Amino acid sequence: MKEFLAGTYILHKGYKPFVPSFINEDIDWKLEELSSLLQDASLWLGKLNSYADLIPDIDFFIKMYATKEATNSNRIEGTRTTFEDAISPVEQVKPELRDDWHEVQNYIQAINYSVEKLNELPISMRLLKEAHKILLQGVRGEHKTPGEIRKTQNWIGGSSLQDAFFIPPEPNLLPKLLSDIEKFLHNEYLQVPELIRVGIAHYQFETVHPFLDGNGRTGRLLIILYLISAGLLNKPVLYISDFFERNRMSYYDSLSMVKQNDNITQWLKFFLNGVIETSKNSIKTFEEIIKLKKEKDICILAHCYQSPEILEVADFVGDSFALSVEASKVSNKTVIMCGVRFMAETVKILSPDKTVYLANPDAGCPMAEMMDKEVISLVKEQYPDYTVVAYINTTSELKTICDVCVTSSSALKICKQIENDNILFIPDCNLGDWISKQLPEKNFKLLSGGCPTHARMGERDVEKARKAHPNALLLVHPECVPDVVGHADYVGSTTGIMNFAKQSDAKEFIIGTENSIVTHLQMSCPDKMFYPLSKDCVCHNMKATTLVDVLNCCKGVFGEEITLDEETYIGAKKCIDEMIRLG
Repeated sequence: MKEFLAGTYILHKGYKPFVPSFINEDIDWKLEELSSLLQDASLWLGKLNSYADLIPDIDFFIKMYATKEATNSNRIEGTRTTFEDAISPVEQVKPELRDDWHEVQNYIQAINYSVEKLNELPISMRLLKEAHKILLQGVRGEHKTPGEIRKTQNWIGGSSLQDAFFIPPEPNLLPKLLSDIEKFLHNEYLQVPELIRVGIAHYQFETVHPFLDGNGRTGRLLIILYLISAGLLNKPVLYISDFFERNRMSYYDSLSMVKQNDNITQWLKFFLNGVIETSKNSIKTFEEIIKLKKEKDICILAHCYQSPEILEVADFVGDSFALSVEASKVSNKTVIMCGVRFMAETVKILSPDKTVYLANPDAGCPMAEMMDKEVISLVKEQYPDYTVVAYINTTSELKTICDVCVTSSSALKICKQIENDNILFIPDCNLGDWISKQLPEKNFKLLSGGCPTHARMGERDVEKARKAHPNALLLVHPECVPDVVGHADYVGSTTGIMNFAKQSDAKEFIIGTENSIVTHLQMSCPDKMFYPLSKDCVCHNMKATTLVDVLNCCKGVFGEEITLDEETYIGAKKCIDEMIRLG
């Protein structure tokens, strides 16, 4: 067993490239100095891997991880895209940041492609070259032979080879050096722990610098792919680029120290600490929430307009009424609604024996609160022969004087079945208008009310979106104004829109509802493109709830318990029961 020597500087044509030593040899890696860190890193990585079983929607969780990994890996290279930018449609990103946005999207695509390819290919330069080709498509570096090992000399820092900070080995040496890395990764006879092995391989890959551009991103991707191929991770949930980005100077210094002092131990200590800290941070908040959920018998509901981190900890994600139905089926005695007030009230109506909380007491719905019991009672006196149909987006108190509830997906079916031809539809006149046009045989009375968020979108937005995306289908919510609905290729509820987009053979879609749905669809269907009808279609009431609110609600120090008096409960339930009967 020989001592580790990083390599040598060799004078070549007036400059000195660094030629690293081969690593696929019986080398003393000073494992005794790393024993304690290695044990901790292995322990925490194992916890992170098993943690996936505790997360209700692991696939969505992984997609979010891929986005975070991509964003931070690219930020190390100097891009300025934030996580919020990365999950937004390109139209919502500032023009000066769109090149960075495309780089992040490429990284996400490269992660997804490479992980899938591991089912067919071992971790190899062939796989890394394919990933590298994806990383550089249509972005900076696209003219620097994507997917190909460099045939010319490159350098790091400085304006030329003469003043460069570091010069990697000459191109003619690359085949043997890269082959050496591959053999090292797969050499079963070398007694090198997997975490140590991939740490060494990452250092060597960055030192060899086999591509003209994109070496850092590819080298960090190598870490994820190797851990999966070695069985240490089942899925790509190690978000280590965040650690590298936050400790950027230490990252570069640790790599440089290897070449300067033959000190690879310092780099491996840095790497293992990164694995430990990343694994701990990845599960800390979620673990606490899940622990509290179990201890206090809590079920967490999240409307699909909620932020991604809340969706990660939710037991159920969906439309408001569907969530209420799911809550009524579970054995949990406590339910937390991450949405707005009327949704939490509906949960309480369907689950009167459960303790129901609204995660953020300030999360209200302007449409649900724009009409009250007193006003509609007066309207009913003017139209005594009308059946009063209440959109689910109403308060429990208002439901007590209505005949039947509807959701956006059931409204047409229920109104069609109502024997009375005279219908007073409240509060959303846009949804009512759309239904009335489907049922010309009935006489609809509509009041001026609706969703302020959906009302922000107009015909001008449709014209602009159609012009920008002529091949895209327009999918809109019936809460949109008639001028928008009339141009749609599909009109339906949030769930209906998402299902249509997922099942459609089309590849491009303009989404006319709350913009978080654009994000969810883009994450679920990476092979398709989704564009918001308007960048202003954001429900700030839904976004009021934070992950900290959820955690504090689980602790019992925040949130609002929903209580209904007997009269309100009985009246509102009668309205909802009729909806269930007809729908």
